Amino acid sequence: MSDAMTGPIATPLPDEAVQARKPARGKTLSASVRRGEQREYRFVWAIAFLFFLGVVIAARLFPRSMRPDPIGTGQYKTIFGEAKAITNMTIPYAFMG
Repeated sequence: MSDAMTGPIATPLPDEAVQARKPARGKTLSASVRRGEQREYRFVWAIAFLFFLGVVIAARLFPRSMRPDPIGTGQYKTIFGEAKAITNMTIPYAFMG
């Protein structure tokens, strides 16, 4: 008999429903692995932020009419704000798949 019961009368769930409630094999991560991945993400984010900070500073050397708009909003933020926005748009692609 299944440990997952529904309704006032204890009726067992179909096997598909029981399997859907269990985590897929290999999909659960331990806390230490999760912390390691968070640390890796933050490290890569910091490196990318420094890179994009340099890009934004270099872009500010151009006149406003020739300056690229990396965020695509038509509005310019502070140097740090633009670097952070560009980093937040690009870094998730490094961790996909």
